[in-house]
Amino acid sequence: MFPASDQSTDLKKVPQLIQNSKTAGAEFTSHQLFQADMSRAASDPVLSRAVTEGTVLNLNEANIQTLLSEGAPFLRLPLPDGKGGNLELELVKVNIYAPGFSVKTATGQTVEANGAAHYRGIIKGDQTSLAAISVFDNEVMGFYSTKAEGNTVLGRIGGDNPDNKHILYADKNLKASPEWGCDTEDTKEVLPTAALRDQEPQQPDSPEANCIRIYVEADYDLFLNKGSVANVQNYLTGMFNQSATIFSNDGIPVSLSEILVWDVASPYTSTTASGLLNQFKATRTNFNGDLAHLVAKRSGLGGVAWRDVMCYRSYSYAFSSIYPSYSNVPTYSWTVDVFTHETGHNIASPHTHACQWNGNGTAIDGCYTTEGGCPSPEIPADGGTIMSYCHLESVGKNFTKGFGIQPRNLMQNRFNAATCLQNCSSIPVQRPDFDFDGDGKSDISAFRPSDGVWHLLRSGSGYTGTAFGLSTDLLAPADFDGDGKADLAVFRPSNGTWYLMRSTLGFTGVQFGASGDLPVPGDFDGDDKADISVFRPSNGTWYRTNSSDGLLVSMPMGQNGDVPVMGDFDGDGKADPAVFRPSNNTWYMMRSILGFTGVQFGASGDRPVTGDFDGDRKTDYGVYRPSNGVWYVMRSQLGFMGAQFGAFEDRPVAADYDGDGKADLAVFRPSNGTWYLQRTTAGFTGQQFGLATDSAIPAAYVP
Repeated sequence: MFPASDQSTDLKKVPQLIQNSKTAGAEFTSHQLFQADMSRAASDPVLSRAVTEGTVLNLNEANIQTLLSEGAPFLRLPLPDGKGGNLELELVKVNIYAPGFSVKTATGQTVEANGAAHYRGIIKGDQTSLAAISVFDNEVMGFYSTKAEGNTVLGRIGGDNPDNKHILYADKNLKASPEWGCDTEDTKEVLPTAALRDQEPQQPDSPEANCIRIYVEADYDLFLNKGSVANVQNYLTGMFNQSATIFSNDGIPVSLSEILVWDVASPYTSTTASGLLNQFKATRTNFNGDLAHLVAKRSGLGGVAWRDVMCYRSYSYAFSSIYPSYSNVPTYSWTVDVFTHETGHNIASPHTHACQWNGNGTAIDGCYTTEGGCPSPEIPADGGTIMSYCHLESVGKNFTKGFGIQPRNLMQNRFNAATCLQNCSSIPVQRPDFDFDGDGKSDISAFRPSDGVWHLLRSGSGYTGTAFGLSTDLLAPADFDGDGKADLAVFRPSNGTWYLMRSTLGFTGVQFGASGDLPVPGDFDGDDKADISVFRPSNGTWYRTNSSDGLLVSMPMGQNGDVPVMGDFDGDGKADPAVFRPSNNTWYMMRSILGFTGVQFGASGDRPVTGDFDGDRKTDYGVYRPSNGVWYVMRSQLGFMGAQFGAFEDRPVAADYDGDGKADLAVFRPSNGTWYLQRTTAGFTGQQFGLATDSAIPAAYVP
């Protein structure tokens, strides 16, 4: 009734992600982070105590910093293949965090999230492989796995290691075998056939995509083992990326909602896994997430979880005892295995040796004594799946197999039916530009240079006028404090200073930039706050300071004479540096996910305009042609559009004035001080507001 293994020729989700990225024109950039340490022989004590075979690697920390500063949305990572040659991982940068992710301590501190870069992908040329890599300031951790060779672990060697040397080894070559067990009890019921059939998973990049948010708590013993909250955060986020990659490959999106680290002695004192699970439930009666997971470093314990408890909050708990290293060799695959296994129980799945499968009450594999007394099947020669006990056998587990057909289908069934899950899409809900009252609609607004007053006709709160700025200032309105309201802001070229009147955080002045720079604020780091940013025509470089971490970033992108334009052209929630070049009417965009592209679109005399004209949460590029009053727009989803709306003297002021998620064609006519709006949902309107000498604020970034 059900095949023993997945014989489908369809690509799994992560290889599909790589293929789709290439189809979309993504450019994978190579970063050499490691060099094999030829001076470290196989007889090295670090290796000989822990593994029968492995490769010690020297870390190039300068290249790490280059990678982190550039962002590298598509990464090609060369690594030794363990056979004397090399391979390359093809990786896509991913967001493992749920909206509002935070790191806290038991003593009440909120810790800044690390600046790590998390990736998932495949080995180049092997579309059945799987890889997950996390890059930190002085450390890289992760795995790659193939059907033939199983799992290979990459991580920093522990102990006295001032040079941050790493090791790469196949987990089958580890001398100690993980003997953890799971105390989760399987029930006697036979799982219904309908629940085990193929389910249609959500598309993780869909704006409507939900995910399972997981709250993770680190016990005090893990804090002592790692030495700091920052190190615990690195370990858990790197581990979570690997687990999330396995889930994602089977079409089940999970996100990390919060980490809490016990930096003082915890109340978790039981000596059994079940006892610790119950203590965790009693202590953490409320948590930020859909599932809660306690992670501790306890010898001789495995894991335990309540099964099939999504949306049953009183029992949405799991416990995993993890093993960070063996003789200073990192053992991430152990931790990833137990954490993913117990989370699989929470979502729905019994063990694969339970007598509940196949529609007839039999087991899937024979890696352990069957639970229920049914006949024991064969042990899979190519390794077991996540919900198996095949780690106790010589075949081990193979991460490319994921959960296997029936457990995967069962979990997808539960996931699709869950009513408590929230939207965790990597495509955030977009807020309209120039929305000064936070009602979800762009506002008609003008700056009067003669008196420095901002005149705002707010769609939800009515008129207000505020003096802020000089006639020589450059307008730079954006949401700098993340409250959903555009803030008054100007850049003063004479002293290179930004002056911001933030609607929640109040006034501030920031020196950033120089005379001749052009202000182009945008949310480049994806934290829902605009970052201070300038384009310097003299050298064609963008400079910005991230609001999330204060990091100063410079990026060559353009040349003298280019017009900087704003937008999120690939819909990942991050602004992309882009320019329009009037000399050849070409748009050049450095998209944070899809990489660089150049598109010829426009003619001499055109004015570049941007906005999401088709509501797909991706910025579209276009031009307004004063000579004929026609808008020409290339929409990312709906394609080309041409529409006559305006006259020669008009200034294009496209924005979402009716709050339907689509930019509207709109112009300000100085001769009569009138705004003409062709709203996509609310229809046409005209509004007299302003003087001929006013600067239309929605045209602040239009030349």
